[in-house]
Order: sequence, then structure tokens, then C-alpha cells
Amino acid sequence: MNKNKIKFYTRLQLKKNRDTEQLYLAEGIKIVNEAISYNPGSIRDIICTEEAAKSIYEFSKEKITIADYKSIKKISTLKTPQNVIAVIETRQNRPPRQITDIAIALESVRDPGNMGTIIRLADWFGVKDIICSPDCVDCYNPKVVQSTMGAILRVNISYIPLKKYFQSIKDTDIDIYGTSLNGEDLYKTKLKVPTIIIMGNESKGISRELDKYISGKILIPNFSRNKEKTESLNVSTATAIVLAEFRRSLSYSK
Repeated sequence: MNKNKIKFYTRLQLKKNRDTEQLYLAEGIKIVNEAISYNPGSIRDIICTEEAAKSIYEFSKEKITIADYKSIKKISTLKTPQNVIAVIETRQNRPPRQITDIAIALESVRDPGNMGTIIRLADWFGVKDIICSPDCVDCYNPKVVQSTMGAILRVNISYIPLKKYFQSIKDTDIDIYGTSLNGEDLYKTKLKVPTIIIMGNESKGISRELDKYISGKILIPNFSRNKEKTESLNVSTATAIVLAEFRRSLSYSK
């Protein structure tokens, strides 16, 4: 592996370069094999050691670059790099598709771990679309990619001003739910689809600007018996609870 190639792939650690090249890095044999299985045409290159190459599913040898661990370490963003990295084409900035089931809208979610977990949850609960405000963390941030455990390959993620988007669907039959301390108990709410669930910023929640578009405010009830109970839930934890209840409610209401 030559120095120019190492330098080019190292540049993909930064968002501005990922945006320019429309490429991102995915590390580890699991996610690389998932990419080969799910969408091999999106893979630009696979950099790996000779030993790691034996664990990769059948793939075009022209797209596999054998490198030593020292070279891989220069490209990797992990403290303990794995011995295989895929360079994959981004799917970002596709417009949101027509919502017929459940979609998630994220407002100003900044933490890579939260974003990655939410993408993974979306995949688990069969949510095909996540619509993000432009100031959300980049879904191709290496920490986000790693925490999705491959789910990023299967979920459509769009970055668009949410106010503009909600205005464009105001005359449709799509319900918009958002969590609120003044909301109706989630477990007593009659949930339906098509719907978009808004999840707000980690510390500020959903902004007033978007609050007016919410047609159904829901509350995740607190069952703590402690006087000094937890003030709020982590945004990814709240997303998991809401999605689980949506799927349970819709499944048993048929």
C-alpha cells in the first residue's frame, strides 16, 4: 500500500473530506462482511492484512488492498485498530421517502454514541427512514458507524431543515409525535401509522419551533419511588422505549 493511498484514506476521518469524496470508513470484519452481503457495489476498497483477508466473504480481489498492520493503524480511528477497513460510498442527503409506516426525526442530536444507537434501534424495529436536522452529528462519523454495528447500511438517513420538511407534509395524514412532560401517557395513547417520532437534543429536548408541528405529545411515565428521581432519559434510551411501545401497540391492535 503506497503513501498516497494511506494519506487519502486518512483524510476521510474528517467530515469535510467525507462530504467531498462521498466516502466513509467502516472498521471490523463484521461490518465489512455485512457491507459485502448487503451492498457490495457501494464498497470502493477493503484494506486488510493477509490473515484478515481469509475471513472476508467472496469479493472482487481488485477491491482488496493487502496492507501491514502499521499502515492500517494510520488509517484507523480506533485506539485498538482492527485488521480490516472498508471504504464505502455514502448514501447521505437522499431526500426522505414517502412515509407509510414509522419514521424518526432527530433534532440537534450531537452525541455520536446516541446517533449510532438510534440508527441501530431503527434497523431493529423496522424503521427505514431517519430525518435529521442539519446540525445533528454526521452519521458517517467513525464513532457513529462503529456503534451502528452495520445498521447504517440498511437505514435511509437524510439531513434537511426539519421545519421546512414538516411544512411540506402538513396536508398529509402523517401523525407527528414528540415526547413531552405535558404529554399523554405513552402506554395509554392510541398510536397509529403513518407517523414520525421527533426526538430532541440531549439537553434541550424538542425546540419550540418544531413543537407546533406535533400532533400527539407523549410522556414516558416515571415509575421511580425515590423522592429525588431521575430527571430525564438519555435520548437513545427514550427512542428505544417509544419504538418498542409503538411496535407492541400496533401488533396487538390488529
